[in-house]
Amino acid sequence: MGQQTLAATDGWKKKRDELTSKRNLLFKNYSKNPQDAHLALEIKTIDDEIAEYTDKMREETVRSAKDDNKSKRPPEPAAATSKALLP
Repeated sequence: MGQQTLAATDGWKKKRDELTSKRNLLFKNYSKNPQDAHLALEIKTIDDEIAEYTDKMREETVRSAKDDNKSKRPPEPAAATSKALLP
């Protein structure tokens, strides 16, 4: 995983963790007063943001794994290409 990728995912993880903490606090307040539609809407908005950061992290992990696999792919053997030239 490249440095830039690592920095991006670390930033996204930090932001996601901050949002999760905020959401948990709001949910604690909401569970005491479930009729508060404003809290419910705020929790929903935060849940959507958390999901976006989770998706970004997952996409970056998949992309990074694909890049790693491309760089680890062994070269094709030279003998396989030269056999086609022989009569």
